[in-house]
Amino acid sequence: MMASILTTLLIVYLLMTIFSLPVFVHFVGGTWKLVKKTSTLAIPLLPHALLFILASTLLLALFIIIPAAVVFFSGSILAWLNVKLFLSGIKRIEQKQLATEPQT
Repeated sequence: MMASILTTLLIVYLLMTIFSLPVFVHFVGGTWKLVKKTSTLAIPLLPHALLFILASTLLLALFIIIPAAVVFFSGSILAWLNVKLFLSGIKRIEQKQLATEPQT
């Protein structure tokens, strides 16, 4: 019982960690408001987070093959990929919200 609760909390924490910087850049508000926003976006952006983890793993494998690329490309490629996936997820969520709003 306790192990499943801790595992669930760990997964939510990891999802929040992946998208914390894009949330802080994209949205305006205080720290607590942005932490709440990150926690509410963690589950809907799960496919994008899993894709980011997969792409990061593949990128790590590439960096093992070409170690000099780490110095020049590791931070920028990972940040670009993270923001790109976050923005595509936000766009998808906004389109769903527009589709479900009643027409007046």
